[in-house]
Amino acid sequence: MIKYYDWQKEIIEHQGNIAIRGGRQSGKTKSVARRIYEIAKAHPELKTLIIAASERQENYIYEEVKKLIGKNYIGRSTQTLTTMKNGHKIFKYPVGQTGIYLEGLPSVDFLYADEAIHIGRKVWDSIMPMLAEPRKRGYGWITLLSSTRGKPTGFFFQSFSRKDFKKIHIQSWNVEHVSKKFLDEEKKRLGEKLFNVIYGGEFDESAAFYFPAELIDRAVKIPHFNKSNLEELGEYYLGIDPARYGRSEAIFALAQLKKDQVKIIDTEILKKSSMTELRDQILRYDELLKNRLKKVFIDDGGLGAGLVDFLLENKKIKRKIIPINNRTAGKEFKILKQDMYSNILRLLSSEKLELLNQKEIINGLKKVEFEGVEGEERIKSTDMAEAIGRACWCVKEKYIKPKIVSF
Repeated sequence: MIKYYDWQKEIIEHQGNIAIRGGRQSGKTKSVARRIYEIAKAHPELKTLIIAASERQENYIYEEVKKLIGKNYIGRSTQTLTTMKNGHKIFKYPVGQTGIYLEGLPSVDFLYADEAIHIGRKVWDSIMPMLAEPRKRGYGWITLLSSTRGKPTGFFFQSFSRKDFKKIHIQSWNVEHVSKKFLDEEKKRLGEKLFNVIYGGEFDESAAFYFPAELIDRAVKIPHFNKSNLEELGEYYLGIDPARYGRSEAIFALAQLKKDQVKIIDTEILKKSSMTELRDQILRYDELLKNRLKKVFIDDGGLGAGLVDFLLENKKIKRKIIPINNRTAGKEFKILKQDMYSNILRLLSSEKLELLNQKEIINGLKKVEFEGVEGEERIKSTDMAEAIGRACWCVKEKYIKPKIVSF
């Protein structure tokens, strides 16, 4: 028999609307699964709908409910619909970005929304009419469940100011089964603000940004870059986010690598740049560094593909060109955008990344936004962050196969 905390019992037993926010791994999802089961068992012939911002999370809570029901109490079950022997139907349905596929479906008596902070207004506009008739009968209960890593706006955020919702707030450090030592390590890694969002269930406007501002500020340790006084030790790498003829800016980020310590020591921003101008900028860096420029990591997606081919025709630098495309599948040197940005976050968190005190660098990293749910992140990037991300990939360089170029 599972022993539930007092706050979990409140979730399970509450009759009506409830909004739950809390830290990761605190046990909130399992308590909601139990709530679904108990309400379904007590209300024959009614209907439950489970939705989520991602199919992964939607499937997880649905499967947890099925385990609780058990074989003896399930009438029939599919991947999207379970009918209990008392006639209660529990089904899940994809909501997408707009919830348009829900329009026209019959009413539901109990609605459960997981990762609710990421469910947009258009989805709620499609869902709410499904609760109109059940509300007349005293049902139409809404259960909202979510972490708080996202913009503090919308239906979920507003529910914590509504009188018709019971509010539950769980902090991971107040839960017995969570390691306090682990949380101390995470607080150091993430910084206090992001730690309070992920493990404290706190709302924070900055939670929508991928890199905590305090980690970026902590990494700003290089007051200026003196091109005439480069250190002899260390290796140098260029990260480039190319652009042509004004569609966006072409960004060059220069990294110095000593063992596993990375320093972003210089950037260049070129507007309305041609392939020739981009090539010449690489050659200028190569000459400045006296052939200590080891690799040039460049986006070869879209217009960048032609640029890479152009650079490979230059005998002086072609052996240094490493195309890295984080958008198009099937490329030999493809890395996921999440991998590239996770690498930056790891370096920042472990204090192995130092940044030049330059507003373009600082703002470029601070404006990277996190979208989506944990494990299925989408990243809204900046040109500067793309270039820095490639420059920082130098710590992974030894794992990248060299491109074979014919001579």
